[in-house]
Amino acid sequence: MIVYLLIASNIAVFFIFIFYIFKTSSKRQENTKLKEELEMVREKLKEIDQDKREFIDIVTHELNTPLATTSGYLSMIIELPEGEVKPSVLELLKKSFEATKRMSKIVEDLINSSKTIGEERTQAIELEAIIDKVLTDFQREAKEKNIDLNFEIPPKFPLPLVAADPLSTKIILANLVDNALKFTKTGRIIIETEEQKNEMLVKVKDTGLGIKKEDQKRIFEKFFQADSSRTREAGGTGVGLFIVKNLVERQGGRVWVESKENDGSTFYFTIPKAPSS
Repeated sequence: MIVYLLIASNIAVFFIFIFYIFKTSSKRQENTKLKEELEMVREKLKEIDQDKREFIDIVTHELNTPLATTSGYLSMIIELPEGEVKPSVLELLKKSFEATKRMSKIVEDLINSSKTIGEERTQAIELEAIIDKVLTDFQREAKEKNIDLNFEIPPKFPLPLVAADPLSTKIILANLVDNALKFTKTGRIIIETEEQKNEMLVKVKDTGLGIKKEDQKRIFEKFFQADSSRTREAGGTGVGLFIVKNLVERQGGRVWVESKENDGSTFYFTIPKAPSS
């Protein structure tokens, strides 16, 4: 009797083992098939993404050339000696010039939003050089609006080198300054820096309209515009701060805002410091 029981138990164990092997093999085949399907989907998404970037590149290139030409001619006419152009015509020319500048900014945002992870080239750079370039680019617009645009030099200067991509860092800072100029009617915009343990903190402060508390968590979302009436008046695409957030985070930093409605805003972002040589 005991012998029969042993034989029966051995047979049961054998069939259980065979069943386990079959199930494991079947599961392995399913996993392999699933991996292959996922890889196919991934490759298809890469192709779609590449097609999208190529399309944006073509469109932006075709738009950039006539916009740059139009903007250049308008700028030359506006700068003619006083009296050569009627005041009423000059006013229309200035509005046209501002419109082409806004269009150029939209094209620039399209180019920047099509950047993909891995395109940046991180290197040790001088942050103050980037700040100086951005100030130079926006100084004329700030002067026209009677806004004081400056860099507050910290006690410890020059600044330590940061590990970042120069173009991405310029885009980040330029978008923040451009955003501040849009929503600041009078007063000042100040760029400040603060050295921390492993990173540099950059602040862009303005005396503008401020941001509602309920909107502050959403302003870095793509196409989100905090106040439609004020945004229409200022002009905007709704992707500037989205680009800022993505480029900051790709470089290992953080970005946030502190603001009070009708009492200005301060945008903060961090950049890792370059390793000491």
